[in-house]
Amino acid sequence: MDQFLGDVFPHLLPENQRILPHVPSVCANLSSMPLPHLKKYFTIDKEGLEMDQFVKTLFKQLLKSLPGLSRPTEAAHTVAILEEVSE
Repeated sequence: MDQFLGDVFPHLLPENQRILPHVPSVCANLSSMPLPHLKKYFTIDKEGLEMDQFVKTLFKQLLKSLPGLSRPTEAAHTVAILEEVSE
């Protein structure tokens, strides 16, 4: 039965589960503890960070607390979410 449910709902399959599945999960992991450490990166340039710098900065911070993000599929998924946040 589980196999058939996976055909209908592929996001429920174990191999499709993500450490950070959506924007709210990213925001929750960038809570009040890491945010003060990130301030210096966002105040370097008065115009702010470009998207690639923004993504790189936040990804590095997330990676410190979630080492599983170093797996290629997790990294790609997380980068896509961070790009969505930056738009």
